[in-house]
Amino acid sequence: MLALTELLACPTCRVDPGSAINQAANGAIFVMLGVMTVVFGGFLAVAVGFVRKQRALSQFQLSGAAAGVPIPPSSH
Repeated sequence: MLALTELLACPTCRVDPGSAINQAANGAIFVMLGVMTVVFGGFLAVAVGFVRKQRALSQFQLSGAAAGVPIPPSSH
């Protein structure tokens, strides 16, 4: 029964930090952190792109309105 409890223990509960299971668990954590960083970085890049495009459009509309050029209505 003691051997079964040892097999079912999570890697954080184990005492041996150099075991293959703990190293694999730590590696998996770092891989997932890397994947999450890439995904959230992509979300951030999309948001920054939207903000830049909106600012560019606003500047274009303001410069066109100041020059007396009619601004077409928005298509959305």
